[in-house]
Amino acid sequence: MGEPLNSSLQTNFSYRLPHVLSPEDKLEELNRKIGASFKAGKVKEAFETLAILEKNFKPNTFTLVHLINYYARQKNEEKALSVFSRFQELSLPPNNYAYNTLISLYFKLNKPQKGFELLEEMKLKKVVIDESTYNVLINYHVTKNNIKEARDVIEEMGKNGYKPNQVTFSTLLKYYTDKPSDIRDFFLEFKQKGIVPNVYNYTLVIDTFVKNGNLQAAKELFMEMIQENVMPTDITFHTLLKTYVDLRDINNILHFKEEVIELGIKPTISFYNALLKIHAENDDKEQIEATFALMAEEEVELNENTYSIACFYCLDRDDMDGVNRILEEMEKYKIPVSLTMYNALLDYYLKNNALEKISSLFQEMKDKGLRFSDKSYHLQFSYYLKINETKKAFELISFISTNYKPQIFYYNMLLSIFVKYKDIRGVRQIKSAMQKNGIKPNEITYSHYLKYHIKMGELQEAKKIIDQIYNLAIPLNFILYSLLLKYYVEKGNEKQAFYILDEMKQKGFNPTVKTYSSLMLLYVIKKDVLGVKKVLDLMKAEAISPSQATYNTLLSLYVDLNDKNNVKAITRLMQENNCAYCEITYNTLIKFYLKNNQIEKGEECLKEMLLNKIKPNHITYKLFFDKYIAEEKFMQAENMYRGEMAINSDTVDLHDKSHGTAYICLRLMLEKLEKQETFALTVITGIGNHGTNELFAMRNYIIEKLNKYHPHLQYRVDVNQGRMFIEKK
Repeated sequence: MGEPLNSSLQTNFSYRLPHVLSPEDKLEELNRKIGASFKAGKVKEAFETLAILEKNFKPNTFTLVHLINYYARQKNEEKALSVFSRFQELSLPPNNYAYNTLISLYFKLNKPQKGFELLEEMKLKKVVIDESTYNVLINYHVTKNNIKEARDVIEEMGKNGYKPNQVTFSTLLKYYTDKPSDIRDFFLEFKQKGIVPNVYNYTLVIDTFVKNGNLQAAKELFMEMIQENVMPTDITFHTLLKTYVDLRDINNILHFKEEVIELGIKPTISFYNALLKIHAENDDKEQIEATFALMAEEEVELNENTYSIACFYCLDRDDMDGVNRILEEMEKYKIPVSLTMYNALLDYYLKNNALEKISSLFQEMKDKGLRFSDKSYHLQFSYYLKINETKKAFELISFISTNYKPQIFYYNMLLSIFVKYKDIRGVRQIKSAMQKNGIKPNEITYSHYLKYHIKMGELQEAKKIIDQIYNLAIPLNFILYSLLLKYYVEKGNEKQAFYILDEMKQKGFNPTVKTYSSLMLLYVIKKDVLGVKKVLDLMKAEAISPSQATYNTLLSLYVDLNDKNNVKAITRLMQENNCAYCEITYNTLIKFYLKNNQIEKGEECLKEMLLNKIKPNHITYKLFFDKYIAEEKFMQAENMYRGEMAINSDTVDLHDKSHGTAYICLRLMLEKLEKQETFALTVITGIGNHGTNELFAMRNYIIEKLNKYHPHLQYRVDVNQGRMFIEKK
């Protein structure tokens, strides 16, 4: 048969118009990409797509929902609310999902009132309250252990035509995880209501039995789930194996593995990870290698838990090369670093003060969109304290669940920093925040308050804290006893100080060398040598050796008394007992030598100080400058200042310096400026002397020196009397 007519016009290709997305489809595609990027932890990619979307389209409900969900996961209330407000700005209808997400966020941030206010707003605006909303409310009550309120919500669901679903069941199940005797009955109750438990539900109940040592019940439920055709996951096996891992029971792990094979189920990676964990805890490198060889032979793919076990093994042995190899291999095979692994690395770097690495790790976690655990927030809080970012640390407290550590723990940690740096604003901020959040101070809090007021010399305020401690029956710990002792020492109340010491012993707190050094100050202040000897005898009777602080206290006393023999005796004792000198020791000895006009010995002492890599402080320089100026040895003073401190050329701030240091600094400034034809030097003297609170003492001292040693210069005091100007006549 011939070819059909017009066959030359036939073709094997079917022509179609190119597929062009409509604007609505493009917007939907971009929204889908944003959601997928957030879900995959590709936060940067998500925001890049968002920028493209906002450039070409008006964001819609799905755009805003993706953003609210992301910020809620980060527990960022401010940003989540900012996105939520855009519904109104963009004339979009209120969205049920957005409301549910925000209500859940407020519950997580422990701000339930705001959550319930949003619920009322939903009702007012007639936003649909469905199973998801009810499940958010049920979850809140479950986390607060309010099972009655949770069941009341279920009843309300029924009245409004909604039946409990799988999420409801899973949420309520969490309440019973610490009630092993009730969890089985609850499990059956919901099965009878027609809800089919999933693998997550079975695993949760198995975990409850395992944690309470009922391995038989756990295994029975495991068999039941298989009969119900619910296939166990790796997490299920991991849960069942935990008991054997804790007991380091390798034989039962291998026996259970055989049982699983007989059931026709392939053993998961958890069996091998369990063996690896036991071998790692036993530090059995040979068996670790043998287990990895077995995994290769049986073609078992490594997962993030396998790498975590290997990483922890290396971290415990300070093997950072091993850690880096593990991380490189994980990146190569695209195995995500788990949050647990990140936390372990952060913990290690914190302990080793590797602050730059911590910063980059936190950034990496943020870029991946990881949801921080309470442990992560705890480590971030500790990091902020290390780098003195107290504001950020304070803001972080609300993110940490009280189930991890009570909030008072974090307030006390911050309070200790503020007390250390005498930061009254910080102390007040903590006190105010605790009152606002209804958090009662404990003995640690009161010890910080007391320490602060004693440190600041505010003994009346310290007395108020002491009265509160006794009135509220706050249990006295060792630190509080030590601070009470210090308070009575500062007050010069010998009788009460010894009463506290005796009570301390009666309560089972053994005084330390610090306790006695503190008590010794009572007599040092009075320059009572016999009293000091009395304390030394008490220490000797209790076999407590003097510390560096004790020797420094004694040295200070004998220098003040100019008791040359005892100064020598103390330095000799320090050498005999291998007690190293610190800056306090050197400063005290320098003071002694200069006091006795032995300037060369003082200078030798300074050289020894530098040789021993102990940095001189402002007290060291003050001692020398005051002596040099009194002796009119300006060249020595200038040489010392020039070598240690930076000198500006047109302004000098003197108000935080001692008089002697200030004058030497000024001389060096003038030496430079007087080579010029004209100059105008601004001198900030401040108002008052920090030592005596005498108004304009520094300014008057400088004027006196200018009149005496620089009569060719003129000066004028500014309208601001804490500032003056010096220039040529």
